[in-house]
Amino acid sequence: MSSGVGSRPHVRLDGADLARVDLSEADLVNASLIGVNLAHANLHGINLKSADLTDANLRNADLRLGFLRDATLRNADLTSCNMYEVDLSGANLYLAQLSGAHMTGANLNNADLTDTKLIKTQLSGAMLIEVELDGADLSRAFLQNADLTGAHLRGTDLSDATLVGAELMATNLAEAELVDADLTDADLTFADLTGADLRGANLTRTDFTDADLTGADLGTTQDKARYDDTTIWPAGFTPLED
Repeated sequence: MSSGVGSRPHVRLDGADLARVDLSEADLVNASLIGVNLAHANLHGINLKSADLTDANLRNADLRLGFLRDATLRNADLTSCNMYEVDLSGANLYLAQLSGAHMTGANLNNADLTDTKLIKTQLSGAMLIEVELDGADLSRAFLQNADLTGAHLRGTDLSDATLVGAELMATNLAEAELVDADLTDADLTFADLTGADLRGANLTRTDFTDADLTGADLGTTQDKARYDDTTIWPAGFTPLED
């Protein structure tokens, strides 16, 4: 049986136990890997384009430079634990489906997650330095204490996302959707928030030092963002009062 790109076989390994296997640079385009166990596996440089890894166990897997464009990883477990980490640094996850995935502590530095679905994804403590997330859907995602320094989040949907204590220094959040997001204790110094929607967001103890809030919507009356004397605004910026 074969399908997918050209005559490449459609590999089916649903539910297989492949813990600690070495599949570095393997070609698994369009593979069906539903519920597969790839914990601690070496997947460095693997090609998983359009593969289905729904409910897969990828704990502490090495996915550096992996090609996962348009892959499905819904509810997959990519949790880092102990001295190990799930390493997706430099991986291509463009258009991937990661909604509901568990990625606590994962390393996604310099990964391409443009237009990716990450609805309700667990990314607490994840490393997302200079990650490409333009146009991604991170609504209701959990990003507390995540490091997004220099990340590209232009037009990203972060509505209802939890960003408590997140490092967002020098991020591009222009035109991002941050309605009802929790940015308590978040560091947004030097961030670009031009045209961002911050209605209903919690901005308590949020640091906007040297951030650009030109055209940002802080709401009015019932949908007004929550801020107080602990909120640090850019020099010369004063939020409009009702």
